[in-house]
Amino acid sequence: MTREDLLSLFREACGARDYLKALQACRDLIALNGRDAVAWRNMAGIYFALGQDAEALETNRHAIDLDPKDPYAHYNFGAIAARQGKYDDAIRWFNKVVELAPGIGDGYLGLATTYLRTGDTGNAVFNFSQAYQRAPDNPEVARGFGLALMEIGQLPKAEYYLREALEKIPDWPEVHMELGEVLRRLGEDRSAVEELLKGLRVKHRPEGLVSLSLVHLKYKEPRKAVPHLRRALQLAPNYAPAYHVLGLALAAGRDWPGAVAQFERAYTLAPDNMDYVIDLADALVNAGLDVERAYRLAAAVQIKDSANPRANDVAGWCLFRLGKPKEAHQELERARALIEVKGTREPSDAVIYEHLAEVYTAFKDGMMAREMYARAIEADPSRREEWVRRGQAA
Repeated sequence: MTREDLLSLFREACGARDYLKALQACRDLIALNGRDAVAWRNMAGIYFALGQDAEALETNRHAIDLDPKDPYAHYNFGAIAARQGKYDDAIRWFNKVVELAPGIGDGYLGLATTYLRTGDTGNAVFNFSQAYQRAPDNPEVARGFGLALMEIGQLPKAEYYLREALEKIPDWPEVHMELGEVLRRLGEDRSAVEELLKGLRVKHRPEGLVSLSLVHLKYKEPRKAVPHLRRALQLAPNYAPAYHVLGLALAAGRDWPGAVAQFERAYTLAPDNMDYVIDLADALVNAGLDVERAYRLAAAVQIKDSANPRANDVAGWCLFRLGKPKEAHQELERARALIEVKGTREPSDAVIYEHLAEVYTAFKDGMMAREMYARAIEADPSRREEWVRRGQAA
């Protein structure tokens, strides 16, 4: 077979994801000409696709030796480094791709993806925009751009680029789930569930299962959420968000000891996540397990984020449980001031008013206790009967 025939066979095999056939085509090309740098580089890419990094590295070195200015060989090194978690090396290789071939999108795509993995969303968004300008028809670029925009909270733009990726590859389960998460954050719950189920029917992924569970929790359906979260943890036993949301589901059912166990696991896996810290503290005080530790955790969040009303609320509730109602009152009033600055009340605000009502009841101030219960009802009408009864008792 001629070189052109083998290249055609290689492209067909790659399109069909028949990597073993593509690998053989590369070997045949090298047998024709051992100095064919493109064949060596393509073979390295196939080894990478097969997860054989050692073979990919060795093969790619031949390609670089034969053609030191081949941008795609430099890209291969960057991709291998990124997969191995060597992000500084990956960025160096991808910058070399940009230097050698500034007109193609691959180097920028590699940089953007690497920055997104390291949490540098600013650089990720910039490089995705550069990649998109050069390769607007690449679905991976559109998908990555959408994910980066979701991370910085630009949800309408994120939705646009994820839908664009689906126009190019309609049966892409991961992107359906990612679009579902964007729609969930936008409050378009029905559309979110549709997209999440499109993806989950094809492939169960922990991220999609967690997103679907959060929709169930919004509608106070924790029992529906729990099986999805158990499945997510089967798929990814060290996936902190699944433990966290499972804790939220158990807390919604007032299983506080169970919630503590799940929040503890999430906190162990991601100790710098302030949501995990404050939810663990809240569960501890409600379970009555270690109120002093709960207070320390809440105080740590206050130091990190002084404008976090939940940190003040949980710290105040801990102080109340520790028999310090005056100090509790101060913390809870700070929490109330922070939520009332917003002008609108959310269901999550109701617990702050509930805690304040308890404190005012302890102070034997029935008027203020009833007022706090009334505000709790405005924030979360689903518990109206309970709070009306307690307000009347106060």
